[in-house]
Amino acid sequence: MQDNSAPRLPENAGHSSFRMPGAWTIRSIMLAPALKAARGAFDPAYRPVNLRDPLEVEKARQAYSSLETTSTSLHPDIPKTIWMLWQQGWDKAPDLAKACAKSWQEQNPGWDVRLLDEESLPRHIAGYSEIVRTDMTRQNRSDLARTLLLHQHGGVWADASLFCVRPLDGWLPQVAGAGFFVFTDPRPYRAIENWFIAGAKDNYFIATMLELFKAYWGRFRKEHRYYWMMYLMEYLAKADPEARRIWDAMGKRSALGPLAVAVHAFSEDPPASVLRLIDERKVPVHKLSHRWRSDDLGGTVLERLTGLNELRGP
Repeated sequence: MQDNSAPRLPENAGHSSFRMPGAWTIRSIMLAPALKAARGAFDPAYRPVNLRDPLEVEKARQAYSSLETTSTSLHPDIPKTIWMLWQQGWDKAPDLAKACAKSWQEQNPGWDVRLLDEESLPRHIAGYSEIVRTDMTRQNRSDLARTLLLHQHGGVWADASLFCVRPLDGWLPQVAGAGFFVFTDPRPYRAIENWFIAGAKDNYFIATMLELFKAYWGRFRKEHRYYWMMYLMEYLAKADPEARRIWDAMGKRSALGPLAVAVHAFSEDPPASVLRLIDERKVPVHKLSHRWRSDDLGGTVLERLTGLNELRGP
């Protein structure tokens, strides 16, 4: 799997003195979460939270009860730009992705929502065509694109399947005071989600993320795990003192709240805790799936959240 001839990211991608891990360390970073997940067979501490359980949804909802609307200003180096990507072009995006993009525009009228595709990415990312290999999967290219956009420009990255229900100005300043924010702890063996990332331009954590990804793709032609990006981010938060300082200063918000609705999306008789989670709008975003299709969403949780009556593909 090792391939030292693979194209490398620019040497000036970051500005840290972080010591990059070697190939064997990277392999162990990728393997460790799988071993922890396997422990769930006999250790409850390593079992994922069951969001089909109404009590667990209620816990996820209550975890956001303290996220009140604030008048605090956003970190001065985080520009009011929201980056979203549908690589095939937004005219070819499914209904749900278009509804998600619209939700960000409607909830954040003072922000610039940039709807990008594969063709437009090189106009926004310096050196994109030299950095991203043609043999990478769409997900790999998306992972690199979000990192490069936030490093070079700053702002907020939102996946095309992330639905927004609260204005960023009302909650993001509370959690991104260090110039960086991600949702955390979706699984006992995974500490980070990457479907929402807020970052200041040239933020140390993001700049060093980019260096770490450079080391990874400089050594390997293919990712070891689907969650390779999150595993490397978690390693960085532990291994580099300055990255650790930023991580510790970041406001922590569980990913379980944004993940809960998806589990009940097509239910017509959901638990009351799911309806409260949607209607209170304390949880600011909801992670959905662009793969969903339906001819009739009437009476479902997804209709209540998005207002859509059906879900069509491209």
